[in-house]
Amino acid sequence: MVKCDEKVIEVLKRITQLEDITMESSLTNDLLIDSLSFIRVIVELENGFHFKFDNEDMIIEMFPKVMDLAQYIKLKS
Repeated sequence: MVKCDEKVIEVLKRITQLEDITMESSLTNDLLIDSLSFIRVIVELENGFHFKFDNEDMIIEMFPKVMDLAQYIKLKS
């Protein structure tokens, strides 16, 4: 599912305007994503992957790293 990983990174690059994003990057510490920008990430990922996050999973603390977001999408889509 490398394509999923790449797509998640592309969404994060677009939102954060950062280029150096890896699967190990921390959403909050490295990418400086706050709760408001996390909602934007969720919306973009839902649109891009045609699935919906469960309401109880829409908290940034559930996804410390980019890889955690990608894994969630792989399980849900």
